[in-house]
Amino acid sequence: MKRLLLLLLASYFQLPSASAQTSGGPDAFGYTWLHTNAIGGPVYNWIDILPMATEINGFADDNSVGWVQMGFNFHYYWTDYSQVRVGSNGWISFNNVGNIAHSFPLIPTPGGNADNYVAPFMVDLNFDSEANPGRVYYWSNNVDSFIVTYYQAPFWINSQPDFTGSNTFQVIFTNTDSSITFQYAEQTGVVQNTGLNDIVIGIENVTGAIGLQCTLNNYPVAPAAIKFYYPNTVTLAIPDLKPDWNQNTENSGLFFFKGSATYLQSDIANVGNTTVDPPSSAIANFLDLQNISSYSSSKELDAIAPAADTIINFDGVLSLYNPGDYTYRVSVSNISDLNTYNNNNDFEIVVADSVNGEVVLSYVPQDSTMITFVSWNGGGSTSGAAIKVLPPYYPATVVGAEFFVMSNLGGFNPIPNGFTASIVTENVQGQPAVIQTSETVDNSGLFPSQWNRVDFSNPYTVTSGPVYISWIMGGDSVALGTFPYAPISNRSYEILDGDWAEYRQGANEDLGIRVILSSSGAHPDTTVLGIGDVVFENDVILYQNYPNPTETTTTVEFYVPQNTAADFNLYSSAGSLVNTISFSSLNKGRHRVDINTAKLAAGIYYYTLEVKGKVYSKKMVVR
Repeated sequence: MKRLLLLLLASYFQLPSASAQTSGGPDAFGYTWLHTNAIGGPVYNWIDILPMATEINGFADDNSVGWVQMGFNFHYYWTDYSQVRVGSNGWISFNNVGNIAHSFPLIPTPGGNADNYVAPFMVDLNFDSEANPGRVYYWSNNVDSFIVTYYQAPFWINSQPDFTGSNTFQVIFTNTDSSITFQYAEQTGVVQNTGLNDIVIGIENVTGAIGLQCTLNNYPVAPAAIKFYYPNTVTLAIPDLKPDWNQNTENSGLFFFKGSATYLQSDIANVGNTTVDPPSSAIANFLDLQNISSYSSSKELDAIAPAADTIINFDGVLSLYNPGDYTYRVSVSNISDLNTYNNNNDFEIVVADSVNGEVVLSYVPQDSTMITFVSWNGGGSTSGAAIKVLPPYYPATVVGAEFFVMSNLGGFNPIPNGFTASIVTENVQGQPAVIQTSETVDNSGLFPSQWNRVDFSNPYTVTSGPVYISWIMGGDSVALGTFPYAPISNRSYEILDGDWAEYRQGANEDLGIRVILSSSGAHPDTTVLGIGDVVFENDVILYQNYPNPTETTTTVEFYVPQNTAADFNLYSSAGSLVNTISFSSLNKGRHRVDINTAKLAAGIYYYTLEVKGKVYSKKMVVR
């Protein structure tokens, strides 16, 4: 990673390194661990999977790749999992985690996106550049063994080349006894030390409240093994309800135009290991920045079994008349719930209005000043940040953007470098990859610690789906302000050496970027058909599939504004074509496609609708 800089009103201190241990546990659930050097510890027995393994491509500096199928259901704490995300920084998660980066969380730490993972060697690794020797492979016998091997993975350093050292290690998931084994075949070189949480090794459960940390800031001495043992008898019963997501499966913020109306929806999941019986309830509130609620509703819940979930729709319609930043909060209540860390889920809703012929979309409240910022050492001209926006109406023309730029020395210090602002759209796989237009801004016209406007000489009109606004550093000494106060959009990205990943602090702060739209065509959504489910007379509309996630069947609807031909395609997350349906003649209006997902492997898929050479795409999840 390029070192994250934060200007905080706090003293700096150094964490002590933990002394080397050879055993630990049990944790609250009953897991224990032993090192090779412990009495009765595991014997180091490296398994060379390379001749039969599959390489996991797409790693960069601070990102993750997945889903990777394990080939069987693996029992981890009280839940079964069949797929994982693999992180470039030496971690593997059963959650949909985009990024865990330095400074790394201690184990256990409740909350955040870093729950439900194993960390064989969670350290600042780097897979960037063609010259980098680092590779990651996986192999499964599809019965009881799943192995992930990090091969010759180097550390990141702030120099050229930006990698050093070599680390070869693997994780073995054994289904017969639900054990997890870390093995270390090589460890050379050292990570760039910061005195913070540079190296973390251990495991953590889905709540983040239970786990085992084997070591902190200590390098594994190879060859060696660490084995985690599933408890012989599980005596801890955990009823645990949580609002898994609100409004969309990404749980990511939305913009509405003034006067719109919508239903409020939430997915309530049981992440415990025992059925949660009534009485249970889910409560929804719509809160302004002063925590004053203008809407409140509650739903009584039926019994929810372990690993099950239920989607609920709250009564009534939420009318959005007053522009501003709001929190849609869902809370669950059950008298037997033992884990209260995850009882609330906050979702950002922004109500926008037109002023002087423009509509400003911002996840940061108006007139906000920021003292925290993000910048990347060694970032050069290929690193930066971005936000993702679903416009509140279509077509929406992006005419400009605002950026809260600073010197990385903070305050009102002069800004030594400029930046490049770009409008970016998604490729067919749903990844931000297509630059539509860019503007390079010289530092001479920038005002430090203020919002600086950039007008695009070639405005871009969005007709469907999301648009991204990116900020690329012109040098190491420019920074972007961040806003570490709720509500948080979960729509932030970091860009390192040209590679995109979810922003590592994206669950805790928003980026100082605003999108400026022309108000031409701006209008409220009053149809109350669901989020973004609005038909515009002259637009092709591809709707979100339902149900989503899906296990057996799902339905995709779309609208065409005139008689036409169209192609519907379904792709895997790797971009492979799964199925295609060609419509030689469609009448104007709304149509549907039913998809049988029962035989599809669990994971993320992308479906597209191509009409007259233009492609519309959305993402769906198969469980």
